[in-house]
Amino acid sequence: MPVQTYTLDPDNPKRLDISYKMFWRGAAVYLDGQEIGTVAGKQELLHGEEFKLPDGSTLKVRLTQSLLGSELHILRNGQPIPGSATHPETTVKSAYWVLFLIGGIGILFGGLSLGLHVDMLGEMGITDYSIGLGVVFIILGLMVRHHSLPALYAGIALYAVDTVLGLVLVAQSGGTPGIFNILFRGLIFMPLVQGVGALRTLKAPGPPVG
Repeated sequence: MPVQTYTLDPDNPKRLDISYKMFWRGAAVYLDGQEIGTVAGKQELLHGEEFKLPDGSTLKVRLTQSLLGSELHILRNGQPIPGSATHPETTVKSAYWVLFLIGGIGILFGGLSLGLHVDMLGEMGITDYSIGLGVVFIILGLMVRHHSLPALYAGIALYAVDTVLGLVLVAQSGGTPGIFNILFRGLIFMPLVQGVGALRTLKAPGPPVG
């Protein structure tokens, strides 16, 4: 069975293992190699199960599903544990990797458009200017990696403008934007927007999260 391994706090080695069956048909939770509980099936996972840890804290494991896929939300006393899907650091990591992805795609396909004159790329709004824009996105991603909230705002705004301009260019050239292209661009915004809330949480005064 697939296994996900976590730490309960940033200063300790990974101690928590969660193994789950294919298609999320159940799961088992282990702490330091000892089983502390199981989840019978997918419906139970979707509802969420709670387990008492030896130190008296409560661990909740819940499966969530969305257009972006399935993920486990793992909370200890109501707070996401380090490395889990909803921990702010994990969300920020997703945001800057999306910026890297946008930048890499821009550089790759912009280079193809420039060197090979691929008509299909032009119809998708990808031109040679995409190379420079891709570099900008990668720089913004590096800044977000260092917890720059303004860089994330800039990345979202720049991607929104690029999306609109891309659709306009396609329409002006007499083409029709592909539904896959529109859906892909729409899905890309989700982790970027989620990253804003995560960065705000990490920058908020108070004890560190997780």
